Amino acid sequence: MGHKRSAENCLNWVQGFVWFVLIFTARISGGITNPSDVAAINNLYAALGYPTLPGWVPTGGDPCAKAWQGVACNSTNIISITLNAANLGGELGDDLGSFSSLNKMQDGLCTSYSPTSFDRDLSNNHIGGSIPSNFPMTMQNMNIENNLFNGPVPENLLTIPNFKKDGNPLNTTSSPLPSPTSSIPPTPTPPLAGAPYSGQSNPEETNSKRTKNNTERQYTNSFSRENLIGAGTLGTVYRAELPNGKLLAIKKLDKRAFSQQKNEEFLDLVNSIDQIRHVNVVELIGYCAEHGQRLLIYEYYRNGTLQDALHSDDEFKRQLTWNIRIRMALGAARALEYLHEVCEPPIIHLNFKSANILLENELAVYVSDCGLASLISSGSMSQVIFNQLSENLLTADGYRAPEFESGIYTLKSDVFSFGVVMLELLTGRKSHDRKRNRGEQFLVRWAIPQLHDIDTLSSMVDPSLNGKYPVKSLSQFAHIISRCVQRAFQSLQA
Repeated sequence: MGHKRSAENCLNWVQGFVWFVLIFTARISGGITNPSDVAAINNLYAALGYPTLPGWVPTGGDPCAKAWQGVACNSTNIISITLNAANLGGELGDDLGSFSSLNKMQDGLCTSYSPTSFDRDLSNNHIGGSIPSNFPMTMQNMNIENNLFNGPVPENLLTIPNFKKDGNPLNTTSSPLPSPTSSIPPTPTPPLAGAPYSGQSNPEETNSKRTKNNTERQYTNSFSRENLIGAGTLGTVYRAELPNGKLLAIKKLDKRAFSQQKNEEFLDLVNSIDQIRHVNVVELIGYCAEHGQRLLIYEYYRNGTLQDALHSDDEFKRQLTWNIRIRMALGAARALEYLHEVCEPPIIHLNFKSANILLENELAVYVSDCGLASLISSGSMSQVIFNQLSENLLTADGYRAPEFESGIYTLKSDVFSFGVVMLELLTGRKSHDRKRNRGEQFLVRWAIPQLHDIDTLSSMVDPSLNGKYPVKSLSQFAHIISRCVQRAFQSLQA
């Protein structure tokens, strides 16, 4: 237990620091809003992934006294939240029933909590996760079409006379996914909205996330180059467009990664990944295992990766204010904390880097490739191929922890890689850049000696921030980075 806590020490510092900064910078009001409503809307904001909404703050605040976008009050109680066409992502969370008198909801989100009236429209957003079971069931109309809701639909929700749910990866049956190796029961979800299920007769695969290979080929234009999003160590990723216009990302696994893997082992992998559910983790939508190919189907994020935002698009990069970068660090930290502390057994990411952090429209972060480390370490490939793939994961990118040299990768190694990502957010530099002078090519080696020198720290900050950051929070941010990557400093001294 002590070892595990030590591995997460850096993440705990990140959580504490970020909340300190956000609370410190939030505008504190006189506090006329019902405290239960404040707590409920804070939890809703967190579940949505902290989108950019004028007036909204992540903790505390006074929605009824200040101008929070879309929030209306009657005296001290929040009575409506109207955020139509707001491109909202994230989830709805489990606290929607906590509002004292919320009784209105319109297209973009939000919530209605009058025990006698709840007839609203959530369609055409990017809201995901499971449908809360505490929705009031007295409504006559409910439209959640074209979102990213998954998992089973609560049975009493199906009794609503005019319930529209098309365009979501939902499953209204109780049929399980293929039996997992974990003792945690999986949440069943079908593959793609409007996509056919596999014709296999195996009852354990019926109504699962499995889809036909020709379906993916159709939606990706036979995996054409024009739909290629990127190529990584474990395979290539393609963009797929469904008939309803929804976009998905399909990861076509490198055949070397499963050349000796049995079909049952791949299904175990699918079940393992399917159980990873967190607001800051890219969620598995479906899979395919036919004709010698293995595909994993995920949500698609239009704003690309954090790596692209920091290093490939100067105009986009200027949108990344100091507070947004802090929020990104918090989202990534929460994802790792979930993998390391909540999942049982703990999940090592193995390939944590800015290229695997995806961005939604409101710059919320989503960590991808979670759970794929088991594909590398499952023993389903030859030692030669294992060495090739594992060596390419982090070596050339500058994210590799010192112990990787000895063939060891632990939870601490993920934390080290997280520290490198924080350095990228701080400096705007690549983790490894061959175009720079020899002493500056590896970001960690260049940055470590300067992190505790107040005179040089400011000169390290990304110039695109134009000096717009609190000096105190900058120092604390650097201190957290140091705690994450300090083992590299010790190895340099040795």
